Amino acid sequence: MKFAIDNIIDSWFDGITAAQVTEALAGLKDGETLELSINSPGGDVYEGIAIFNAIREVAKTHPVIVTINGLAASMASYIALAARTVDGNAVVKASDNSIFMIHNPYTGIYGDYKKFEKTASYLKQLAGALAGVYQSVSKKSEKDIRALMDETTFFVGNEIFENGFANEFEKHAATEQDDAADAPLIESRDALIVNAKLKIKNCYDKLQKSAEKDGGISIEKAAALLQTSAVSGKTVAAHNDTNTNGGSMNVEELKAKDAACYDAVFALGEKAGREKQSALVSGHLRLAAKCGAYELAAKFIEEGKPVAEESVQDAYMDFAMTKAQAQNRMDDNPPATHTEAAENNADEKALMAEFDKGFFGKE
Repeated sequence: MKFAIDNIIDSWFDGITAAQVTEALAGLKDGETLELSINSPGGDVYEGIAIFNAIREVAKTHPVIVTINGLAASMASYIALAARTVDGNAVVKASDNSIFMIHNPYTGIYGDYKKFEKTASYLKQLAGALAGVYQSVSKKSEKDIRALMDETTFFVGNEIFENGFANEFEKHAATEQDDAADAPLIESRDALIVNAKLKIKNCYDKLQKSAEKDGGISIEKAAALLQTSAVSGKTVAAHNDTNTNGGSMNVEELKAKDAACYDAVFALGEKAGREKQSALVSGHLRLAAKCGAYELAAKFIEEGKPVAEESVQDAYMDFAMTKAQAQNRMDDNPPATHTEAAENNADEKALMAEFDKGFFGKE
């Protein structure tokens, strides 16, 4: 089976999602090889970890061949190594124009110092998990890997192979110009990196919008997968030395090996979900109370749309303006006039009173 991760990894902007990958991989037949092509600037950490775990599961029962078909940056570089955490001989191919980038995970947030400290703690956990995979595959020291991540390092072409991230390298046919001087090769490398940085920047801009929409919950969910065990004080990724499959544990492995850690992770995920839903509901109810748009609020809550979304705020404003205009028209209208016959008709009088009460708000 052939599958391509050829877009941003994100669930907000029509990117590659864990659900799409899982659904595709479910179609693998017994003994079939997964040929995974990667050309992605990276993206959402939580989606990336879920994709990484899905590919690891496949690698336990199927051969996996990964080809860096252009750019494997950030979470995409992490995903590229998933199969090699299960089978060190699983193939990762690179070529002259392949780019592999590693860095510390980042996010965009706003809030007070407590919010920043909490988010920094999550990012530190995630950085440690990513470093563990880069280190175990490349065989570099932890110190070297962390330094490379701190600097945001780009590996181009054969550098990916030489640094242990790929175990196969394909050199394109050399031209006479390539043989004549090194300068064109250096310029070509710089041009590739510049192009990669532009794609990564575009990806980062989209991720900032995603972070605004989910309130940073994605980072919390990702950190929950790597939550520190209350018993051992180690992250899930740090259990590699006792995990016979290598790499990070999947959910079932964690549940069987460390029930306390599994329960803590599950509770954190539930708490994050409840907090997110509570904030969503209360935000809509506050807006609904201001303009009476409770049906509109119910619709947005059911759809899971945050109040920070521009289209949602516009909808509330339109509702409030329409309501105000209708009220102004009613205030300008003269009161309803009744005929003498109607005044003497008790049933009609009661009916008109109810009509006035409902439409004009009269008692």
